[in-house]
Amino acid sequence: MFNQRNDVMRKIPNVEQLLSAFQDGVIITDRFGQILMMNEVAQLITGWTLLEAKGKALATIFPVHLTEGCTALMTKSGDEVYVEMFNSSISIIAANEDKENTLQMTIFRIVSACSMANELLVVSEQNLRMVFNSVYDGIIIHDLQGKIIDVNDRMLEMYKLERYEAIHASVEELSSPENDINKLPSIWLSVLNGESQFFEWKARRPHDDVMFDVEVSLRKIQLHHQEVILATVRDISERKQTEEIIRYLSFNDKLTGLFNRAFFEEELKRLDEEQFLPLSIIMADVNGLKLVNDAFGHMAGDKLIKNVARALSQSTRTQDVVARWGGDEFAIILPNTDEAGVTSVCNRVKSICAKTTPDPIVISVALGSATKIDAKQENIELIKQAENTMYVNKLKEGRNNRRKIILSILDDNTKSAYETQAHIQRVEQLTTELGNALELDLGKIEELTLLARIHDIGKVAVPNEILQKNEGLSEDEWDIVRKHSEIGYRIISTYPEYAQVADEILAHHERWDGTGYPRQLKGEEIPLGARILSLVEAYEVMVAGRPYQEAMTHEQAMKEIIDCSGTQFDPHIVKKFIKVVENIKL
Repeated sequence: MFNQRNDVMRKIPNVEQLLSAFQDGVIITDRFGQILMMNEVAQLITGWTLLEAKGKALATIFPVHLTEGCTALMTKSGDEVYVEMFNSSISIIAANEDKENTLQMTIFRIVSACSMANELLVVSEQNLRMVFNSVYDGIIIHDLQGKIIDVNDRMLEMYKLERYEAIHASVEELSSPENDINKLPSIWLSVLNGESQFFEWKARRPHDDVMFDVEVSLRKIQLHHQEVILATVRDISERKQTEEIIRYLSFNDKLTGLFNRAFFEEELKRLDEEQFLPLSIIMADVNGLKLVNDAFGHMAGDKLIKNVARALSQSTRTQDVVARWGGDEFAIILPNTDEAGVTSVCNRVKSICAKTTPDPIVISVALGSATKIDAKQENIELIKQAENTMYVNKLKEGRNNRRKIILSILDDNTKSAYETQAHIQRVEQLTTELGNALELDLGKIEELTLLARIHDIGKVAVPNEILQKNEGLSEDEWDIVRKHSEIGYRIISTYPEYAQVADEILAHHERWDGTGYPRQLKGEEIPLGARILSLVEAYEVMVAGRPYQEAMTHEQAMKEIIDCSGTQFDPHIVKKFIKVVENIKL
């Protein structure tokens, strides 16, 4: 049971890093009061390590009691230290989970200010001011009517005031307009009656109107035989910022910055009212993400997801909720949007995707929508309806989308890898002629034509500066280039309509003698299509030339091919090729 609850902490990204940002001790417990996490400061103060404390009751690790009006903590070693503490609840709804997890955050620090009332009674007048000004928190001493009669140096530093300014400042001058000033009289009355009060407040620096968050502790004490109100003020801006980060990460997708599924589901509940009807939902699925992850790496896949997120955001209104549903799926809530409106949004998404520069592939998404006009309709049914429509559209548009992705990659190759249309056409012509000479059937010849057209598709993952280099490549650069056949294999294997030539793409740089790459296949272990293509492409590159290599004459190229027969090339195919090139005019 505890392990299941402990899993909640792992749903919050970078939780340990976030808690380490607190200068105070922080202990996080589940709704049963069992400890899930504590930062290093908390471990140092309590004397308990996280390993010892995890799963134990908070009262065991953090036993506190009131003594002389202050909160005292008994550490593991038995020492007693004064602390100030604050409790806060945080609700976490992890992605792919329906239930809400409520966590309790206890924040505390060792303070001398807590025992300030007692210290003020026992220290000498000579040491009083030194103690007063050495406290980390700001201290303001009021008379019973609320007039400020003294402040410490920390208070002056926090509010950027001179002492005479602070003495004459009013509560309104030191407070943000956001506060509810009207509740102060009742708080003050409670303190006058002997109760301590502890609350958060938005403070204001009078000279520059800078607002900051503080915790305020009020208690009545005796000072020099006079009853006064001691206000301890702590700047909690940093803690508030960290809490906001935790809150943000609880409801936002870290990669895209969009809302996450948890927030989406909460908003869908909130918008489930008559006033938001008709209510529409769009489900979106990114096309080609697996291809990009396999071929280009997960960083490129992340870039594709962010590009889609941007397109969805640009297509919607501020009142719409755009969320990453998970993996390659997104979801959008469109309040007060009918079927015509949601169709317009879908068209806008497709238009923006089509206009976005491929990086690394053309962006496309499968979309499905559903519209709710009756408040009685269950939201889960609305989501299912949108998902079903999306999957139908993905199947319907799948072949065309895959073709677009392949064409966009091939188009990129023609711009950066010397794979011009003329080069591709010459390779297609020669492979077709050679296939006929080898008496291959029509289906195999069609595969050869396809292979000639897409065999170097993996070069899209090779940096342009390597592909376009005019001098010889370094060994490291060659290693990168050699990977293109494996990348091409992974790309093409993703698509059923091209998968029949995947093995040939992987093997088109193998050599007859087994010294090629990537698998060092030998002889007839190499697929026939790959043996044909490697010979044709070698000839075409030799006679066409490259920036790093002068073009050869037909005779020079043929001599090179004959010399490499039985080592680089299949001897039988070489013999057929000699006859083919004699019979066609290149």
